[in-house]
Amino acid sequence: MSEVTFQEKTIALSQSFITALAAQDFDHLEALFAPQVRFRALVPPRICEGKTAGEATDWLRRWFGGADEFQILESAADQVFDRLYLRYRLRLHDVINGWRVIEQQAYGGVQEGHIADIWLLCSGFRPDSENRERTGDASTQAPQFAEYHSAVREPPRSG
Repeated sequence: MSEVTFQEKTIALSQSFITALAAQDFDHLEALFAPQVRFRALVPPRICEGKTAGEATDWLRRWFGGADEFQILESAADQVFDRLYLRYRLRLHDVINGWRVIEQQAYGGVQEGHIADIWLLCSGFRPDSENRERTGDASTQAPQFAEYHSAVREPPRSG
């Protein structure tokens, strides 16, 4: 029987993150973070930060928790030397905004089987083809994106 390598553990952790996100299982996501994680995300129009697993998860919940339909269009989980690597493109639906597509890419450090730090880059919520056809403009940002921009201006409140 062979030992599980650091790379296998890191890739499994990355895959667990994507699976939990797709299921909108925010409790499982929180458990994947180290209690004192360093979470930084560059999202339109700002940088979002969290210092605890709860704060990191609150950002994810704020961005993705309101979706009534959630599809993974593409995903990748890997390792770059000693860093975990995540990439996912999601198609989300909610009653206010309709269908939107978002892509995020992240790199992070792993300690004791948890994500200890993560640096995430986000495309922002982009209108899906259904929304472009309805609005006639793929660059339209208001009012359908007002809720998202409001959500990223204020840090989430941990409870």
